[in-house]
Amino acid sequence: INTVTFGNATTDIVTISSGQLQIESDVTTTDIVKNAATWTNSGGTIIYNAAPVVSTILLSSLSPYYNLQVNSAGSTYTLNGNIVISNNNTITAGTMDVSASNYTIYIAGSWSNSGSFTAQNGLVYFVGADASTQAISGTTSFYKFRARTSGNSAGRTLQFAGLSTTTVTNLWEIFGYNGKMITLQSSDGNNWSINPTTAADVSYADVSRSTN
Repeated sequence: INTVTFGNATTDIVTISSGQLQIESDVTTTDIVKNAATWTNSGGTIIYNAAPVVSTILLSSLSPYYNLQVNSAGSTYTLNGNIVISNNNTITAGTMDVSASNYTIYIAGSWSNSGSFTAQNGLVYFVGADASTQAISGTTSFYKFRARTSGNSAGRTLQFAGLSTTTVTNLWEIFGYNGKMITLQSSDGNNWSINPTTAADVSYADVSRSTN
């Protein structure tokens, strides 16, 4: 890929409202340049999908993402800053790594992992909207997993795939509040499992079909 530049001046505005932006670069910090002062991603999908195996950066400069996807078998995409995902995160193939700097991922939609996620000591913060359902599917080992409704006006739902096991190696934090319950449920009629190996801090949660 040659260099792609978004905006030529700090007054420029770039908006992605639909479609896909496919990033096939092996050196994303050089090949993707964002000069625009205003970056809005309100409906599109940004896909990191290099055809050869690469080890490169998943760009925090393109945050907030709307839909984010990693789809490059054998490749590793490492964060260089905290990122916000306004809708869904999908790891189809390859690895998403939060880096040794332990950056945070804020996600408002669903999480799907059929590739690999390297949690390091980072936090994944599920920040869904009022009355939303955030689905978690695939096998993922998180370091810190957090969901709170302190900033919501109503409760919301985390839905785990039936027969799945989610591991949290540090802190599993589910903070609902009075009148703003967090519902933890299966995506179907099957049980699901959560395995916090160090600590669990859960309040105002309605749990169904969990094996633990």
